[in-house]
Amino acid sequence: MTTNPAESPLRVVDKSDTFAEAAAPPPAAPAPVGRQPVTVPLTVPIEAHGERLEALTLRPLKVADIQELPLDVFNRAKVDPRLVNDYIVRLAGIPMSSVLQLDPGDWFDVMLQIVSFFGRRARTP
Repeated sequence: MTTNPAESPLRVVDKSDTFAEAAAPPPAAPAPVGRQPVTVPLTVPIEAHGERLEALTLRPLKVADIQELPLDVFNRAKVDPRLVNDYIVRLAGIPMSSVLQLDPGDWFDVMLQIVSFFGRRARTP
């Protein structure tokens, strides 16, 4: 009786098999579900909680944030900087004193990211 080597639970392992398995990339992690934190690099570092920050990581906006803070970030095409600052404090988890250290260009980049949280995200099939 002869058996098909492909059906046999035993096989000869070659050293090249071991190296090939070790070199194979790890399986891909599943794609994250929902909105993810976003990191905004700063051109001018700031101090927060006794640390030097070269980027701000904003957590995703939640309905609770909108409930606590007014939704009207823009009022007739005018930006309300105090409201934007309140969102930065809440989403980046830094004190207002740190927000006030931001370079105006960095502040603008962070503000744009916060505004983008209000937009619709693409639906995945």
